[in-house]
Amino acid sequence: MGWIDFSKKERGDVTTILRLLGTPSALDEIGIGTIRDGFSNLLFPGLSTQQTRAKYFVLIPYLFSLAEKQRFVRRGDVGTWIHRQEDILVKTLVENSGSGELGIIGTRNLKQRKPLVRKPSDIYWTGLRAASILRWPDLSFEDVCSILYARQQDKKSIHLKAESDDAGSDDADAANGEQVLFTPIKIGYEVFSAASIDLTYPEAAYLKERFLDSEKTKNSLIAYLLKHPDAVCDQFDDIDTRPMPRELAAITNLAKDFSDFIYGAHLLYNIIFSDDQDKDMIDNFEAWKAEEYRAIDLDSVIGVTGCSASAGAFIHQFDSYISKGDISSARECIILREKVMKRDRVKLGHPDQYQPVHTYRLDYRYNVGKRMISDIFSGLEGYHGSQTI
Repeated sequence: MGWIDFSKKERGDVTTILRLLGTPSALDEIGIGTIRDGFSNLLFPGLSTQQTRAKYFVLIPYLFSLAEKQRFVRRGDVGTWIHRQEDILVKTLVENSGSGELGIIGTRNLKQRKPLVRKPSDIYWTGLRAASILRWPDLSFEDVCSILYARQQDKKSIHLKAESDDAGSDDADAANGEQVLFTPIKIGYEVFSAASIDLTYPEAAYLKERFLDSEKTKNSLIAYLLKHPDAVCDQFDDIDTRPMPRELAAITNLAKDFSDFIYGAHLLYNIIFSDDQDKDMIDNFEAWKAEEYRAIDLDSVIGVTGCSASAGAFIHQFDSYISKGDISSARECIILREKVMKRDRVKLGHPDQYQPVHTYRLDYRYNVGKRMISDIFSGLEGYHGSQTI
């Protein structure tokens, strides 16, 4: 996403929009996003900062099951029909969700009578793959639409290779047989009149099973927390890793270490950005140096996350300067890193534009995962959704 930088006000407006699109970690001034995302994909595979509620993981397959009952003239009509239903569904969710309206995608669009700019099927597609809700993870949205159209036209030429027997199929040709593309769950109610943003009990049970059983999610932090609800904490840093399986504990601890480490770089970035005028940032950085900074296994961070070579070189260089107490060189390291990453969009050197950024520690989509887990447990406890299957 980009924009022409005409004024400070417009820049601020767009920054606000970017913040609304996700967590603050969407901003990446010093180019550690590949590391952040690497850990996020290991701990919370299939989740993204734009996902809001767990309900969409079942609504999207619902819509495709309804699409199978339609008749389409052209191949492109399938996707158009799905997207139209996603727009229509916003009103249903808002009307039926009451105080649970928070997190409904498109609430603002509904008030403005505008279609969704980015559809839930786009936002949640990676998650559908990761949780094996979509049983052939290499398929795109367009692929699935094409398959549904071909089936309706009695075409027998589409051949799919199942990911594995674990995908729940012994038939490698889903298009030619009666195999469903999504792991089945019955709707059980009329979606466009009765759906709310809260999960019914069967929906919650279905999603829990998917996250626990899918090959890509079963060893992740979200699966562990679904199995051990008492382990869910307010903050990512507070998670107790001692009872975890060894490999998951190691990855989680490494992610915590990196969050604490890179927090110092973000503090120093703000000090430079403010032209050394932000006293709170200065105090926080001094406290970080004295009380929190320690050597961490950066080579393991690089290896586990598969980050870019430049990101790996940057964190090693920053660590080297801090360990020697060479703050002047650490500052130059950060300035150069932003120039390499942002080119003509650098913020450093423009103290008149200063607004603190990265005033947080990385949580690797933990808040998104916690929201999904909360939705699933609420459905299992029967607090929401009186519909039954």
